[in-house]
Amino acid sequence: MSLSHLLMRARPQVEKNVVTLADPYPAFVLFFSVSDGQRRAEVTTITGEDFASVWRKGMQRVAQLVEKKKTPPRWLRVDWVEAAEETTWLDLHARLKATKRNYFRYGLSLDRAFQHAFLETELNGNAMLYEGGATCHAVLPVGEQRVVA
Repeated sequence: MSLSHLLMRARPQVEKNVVTLADPYPAFVLFFSVSDGQRRAEVTTITGEDFASVWRKGMQRVAQLVEKKKTPPRWLRVDWVEAAEETTWLDLHARLKATKRNYFRYGLSLDRAFQHAFLETELNGNAMLYEGGATCHAVLPVGEQRVVA
């Protein structure tokens, strides 16, 4: 299936269900994931104040990813942020400590603009919150250190 066909099929569902965020966040935050079915998906995050421009930018960025990989896309997934809340490192650490490793059920953004954001599937699929078998809860490593209370 062509990328344009995948995007055309996805847009009505996304547009119907997407949630508009309030300040201080961008109104729309979309994560486009595309894969050839053989490798992990490439994910790109697009934000903006109106759905049409965010969708258009997303289409362009996904097309660039597909062109770079030189393989036809098989899967396209579009996720969006339904709610956002700021937290402290201390509160995040407490949430992670109460979560079994690799079972964190939220995405994380390290900034309000979602330039450094990760989907739940990225965090868990890449074991980004996993410190090893000796630790039974989720951990967010920061550089050579980990986040601790």
